[in-house]
Amino acid sequence: MATSASNTSPAERKDEIRRELRARREDLPAEERGRLDNAIVSFLAARLRALPGTPRLIAAYSPLATEPGGPALLDVLQGETAQVLLPITGANGKLSWAPYRGAGRMRSGRFDIAEPDPKEARGNEALAECELIVVPTLGLTPDGYRLGKGGGFYDRALAELDALDGPRPEVVALAYDWEVRSDIPTEDHDLPVDAYATQSGFTLLDEE
Repeated sequence: MATSASNTSPAERKDEIRRELRARREDLPAEERGRLDNAIVSFLAARLRALPGTPRLIAAYSPLATEPGGPALLDVLQGETAQVLLPITGANGKLSWAPYRGAGRMRSGRFDIAEPDPKEARGNEALAECELIVVPTLGLTPDGYRLGKGGGFYDRALAELDALDGPRPEVVALAYDWEVRSDIPTEDHDLPVDAYATQSGFTLLDEE
């Protein structure tokens, strides 16, 4: 018998939504995925070009085969900014960050995610120097609370960033339209992003 919504905890509901969204990503035809990813990347690139001057430093992620952004994401971002930082996943549940030097210099890290050279890695304090941070998500609420994969890597990184002095760089999540959902539960440790890009456009939250 199915568990009623009233008896499902936020964590359990998140896991249900994660399974649903992962399945839909995996079922997405390659041609359609490519079209959607190209649109997402174009809207993100337009946002970077709208920032004052050429961004000196941004942070991003290396997309898995089913993650929004696709194989063109990193090279497009590299063309729009002076330097792109990518995460390196540590065994202690923390991320470190190193420059993207091109696809040919990436290595396979934990979870089979392509990562840059760890010899150049810095801690989460490097994020404070960025003008924009691009983060992955499985889904997010319309007001920007992201649903991660459950490991908490980015939640911890953004919490450390918030604890530092100074303004937080703009944090942008990439998602497909159907992954923006009002039924994603939120918990006290969840942190919102500042904007998100889908195939339909770029949404800046709490714009004044």
